[in-house]
Amino acid sequence: MSGHSNEILVRAQQGQAIAHAKLAEDRIDRSNLKPGAAARMKRPALVVAADLAKIGMEVKTISVTHATMYTKFCNVPAQEPSICPNVGWLPDFHEPQTILDPTFNGKNIVPVNNSNWPRLNDPKLNKQMDAAELMLDSKQRYAAWGKIDKEVTQTAAAIPWIWEKFPSLYSKRVTHASELWNGGSPDVTFMAVK
Repeated sequence: MSGHSNEILVRAQQGQAIAHAKLAEDRIDRSNLKPGAAARMKRPALVVAADLAKIGMEVKTISVTHATMYTKFCNVPAQEPSICPNVGWLPDFHEPQTILDPTFNGKNIVPVNNSNWPRLNDPKLNKQMDAAELMLDSKQRYAAWGKIDKEVTQTAAAIPWIWEKFPSLYSKRVTHASELWNGGSPDVTFMAVK
């Protein structure tokens, strides 16, 4: 899809959600989208909007490209909507700090290229993360980050929007190789025909 997608942004303010920008679907380059792809990508946002309406929030959605979602809205706190869906973070390596620290430590809230989308800035959690960053013993470090993970979850700073599950099928004639960092997606750089 050449980086184009129909991402949805919503802005909530004082119990009501209002659009952060006008509907921009007509400006999305659909030249690389298959027929019906834009509607399929918008569907999850409409489901969430309907659920929020059930609890009394009026929600309007807008659609922008994935790149615009990050560079103009979600990664710019001054422009960030209250609900910023479809953001994602993958660990750089298998260490809980690489997921929790950049996305939930208050010291990582920056004006541009911000990855702490909920702008969580809890002094107690920040202090715990700062201490866990310095731990060398792996058992202590994992225990500390596990506690931090539970406490971040209790804040409801982030709510899963979509948890994709998909099968990976391989021919018997192809060597199986999965990316550990990307949920087990096929790693074509290490695959080969037998």
